[in-house]
Amino acid sequence: MARKRNQPGAPNIRERILREVIGLIARHGADRVTHRLLASAMKMSPGTLTYHFKGRESLIEGAFDLYMSDYSRGLDEALAARPLTSFEEIARFLATMTSLGPEQAELATFECEMIANAQRDPKLKDAVMAWSAQLPRAIGSALEALGHPDAHRTANLLTAICRGAELDVLTRGIRIDETAFRERLISVLRAGI
Repeated sequence: MARKRNQPGAPNIRERILREVIGLIARHGADRVTHRLLASAMKMSPGTLTYHFKGRESLIEGAFDLYMSDYSRGLDEALAARPLTSFEEIARFLATMTSLGPEQAELATFECEMIANAQRDPKLKDAVMAWSAQLPRAIGSALEALGHPDAHRTANLLTAICRGAELDVLTRGIRIDETAFRERLISVLRAGI
């Protein structure tokens, strides 16, 4: 009996590998991800991994590309499903996009690894710069639609506050109260009126 290929809607083997690499980068750092570590985590032979990804660099690069693609698609889908039509909705949206506690910090850790790697790779740096501009651009557009007088500068400030909060969570292991965080974002939003 022939083995079934991927089920409809199931990720292909390359994608499954890259999703595992994303988790490994978040837990161990990009510099520690090897074919051997990945093979162990996936209970797969290193030869199978090498067949799909010749070198460690292609694994890391592929994981970063997949993450940025997922992020872009997820951001677009979230905003299409629930447009941001008030300051409160913008603050709530940003709070849900921000890792406010150590238990939520895995993706923030991954993003820090990706940003650090981008400093050594000009091609990745360009991609990360484009990726990091998406959220402030989307928030700026929502603020413009609400008539905010300084929409894009405020969107950049809000994004910086969110990223700073994540760095605090990562470096100090603290938990930030979501209600207080949202209220702080709303105060920044209202300061421009």
